[in-house]
Amino acid sequence: MRVQANITVDYSGPTYEHTYDNHLYLFETLARADADSTVTVHDAPSCWRPLIWYLGHDTDNHKPCELCRGIDWKQAYQRDSIDFDLRHTVEMACTCRPELVHALYLIDTRWPQRRLLGTSYAMREDFVVTTNGSFFRPEVQNFKSKLAGYVPTKTKCVLVPCAADKPYPAPLHAAVQRIVPPEFELIIATGVLGLIPESLWPVTPNYDSGIPHFFAVEETVAWYFAKWGYTEIIGYLDFYAHWAARGMKRAGKADITTFLLGTHYRDEYSNLLSETNLALLEKHVNR
Repeated sequence: MRVQANITVDYSGPTYEHTYDNHLYLFETLARADADSTVTVHDAPSCWRPLIWYLGHDTDNHKPCELCRGIDWKQAYQRDSIDFDLRHTVEMACTCRPELVHALYLIDTRWPQRRLLGTSYAMREDFVVTTNGSFFRPEVQNFKSKLAGYVPTKTKCVLVPCAADKPYPAPLHAAVQRIVPPEFELIIATGVLGLIPESLWPVTPNYDSGIPHFFAVEETVAWYFAKWGYTEIIGYLDFYAHWAARGMKRAGKADITTFLLGTHYRDEYSNLLSETNLALLEKHVNR
C-alpha cells in the first residue's frame, strides 16, 4: 500500500544556520523514506524540484528563485529522462543553492537510501561531468567500489593521464602500451575516478569532463599505493604529476617513483605523444 505524506518547507529558524539545518533535515527525510512512501513538499524554491523528483517525491506551491528564474525545470527533467540523463538536470539545478549542493553530496555518500533514486534512473555507461556533484554520482561510486576490490597482478606500473577519447585505450595509452614492457601495468590517473588500472578499462564509464579534480588523484594514489606492494612506479604525467607525487609521499612510495617530466605545479597539458617524450619513456623502461 502506497503512503502519501505532506511536508511544508520550514523557513522559521531564528538564524540562517537553523534554517539551513531544517532544509538538510528535510532532504534527509526524503532520501531515507521507504520505497512505498511518496511525499509532496510544499513551498519549496523552484530549483529544489529536480532533486525532489530524483528522490521519487513531488512538490507544490513553489517559491521563485532568483538564480533560476525563467527555467522550466519540469520540461528539462522530462526531456533528460527520455533522451539523456536526468542526473544532469539535478546537478545543474543544485548549483542554484548551497543546501542543494550539500544535500546531493550527502545523498550520494552518507545517507542510506531506502528507495531507488528516481523512478527512471539507471546506471549509465557514459555521462558528462557537469559540476562537482558529478564526482559522487552513482556511476563513480560504483567504479570506486570495483577499484577497492581490485588486486594487481604486476609489481611495476606506469601512471598515465586520462584522455578525452574513450573508451580506453585512447591514442596516448595505445602509444605507451607499444613502448612499455609486459611486466609493467598501465594505470590512468583521473580527477573523476582517481585511478584506473589497465584491467579495469573495460568496466570504466565513458565520462566526459573538463573539470580538474586534483585532490581525487592525490587521495586515491595515497591509499591505493599504500595498500599494494609495487616495486617500481613511473609517472608519465603532466599537470597531475604534482598531485600524484604528493600522494606517493603519503603512501611511502616516493623513493621508488620516478616522474619523467618532473613534479612541479603546472596548469597546462604537455604533449605526451611527442617523439621526444615517448623516447624518454622508452629509454627509462628499457634501461
